[in-house]
Amino acid sequence: MIYLASPYSHESDGVRHHRFLQAREFIYFHLRCDRPKPIFSPIVTCHKLSVLANLPTAAEPWWDYNLSFLRCAEKMWVLNISGWQQSKGVRMEIDWWLDTYPDAVTSIYEQEEWKWLEYTRTG
Repeated sequence: MIYLASPYSHESDGVRHHRFLQAREFIYFHLRCDRPKPIFSPIVTCHKLSVLANLPTAAEPWWDYNLSFLRCAEKMWVLNISGWQQSKGVRMEIDWWLDTYPDAVTSIYEQEEWKWLEYTRTG
């Protein structure tokens, strides 16, 4: 399973919804590939539930939930959309991943240019 990290938290409901749509679009795009891999996105999975149940939108309350999926992941991908570098949640996920797998490379998908970048502890 691939864990897809992407930014979510923001004071604006509209920005959070837009970030959900971007993550969902990536999942749709990937599922249409010839050989799609299983991907878990906490944003795609929980956004609508969070809205309906008025659940927290900050990263910290979701950490244990997200960590349970990170621990099962074989790879971590980061969706490079606006806000990912400032996202506390994405930073927590990358830090955990690279602390747990020091030699790992985190793949970052540049959605606007449709290309992959690599991220390591040194950047």
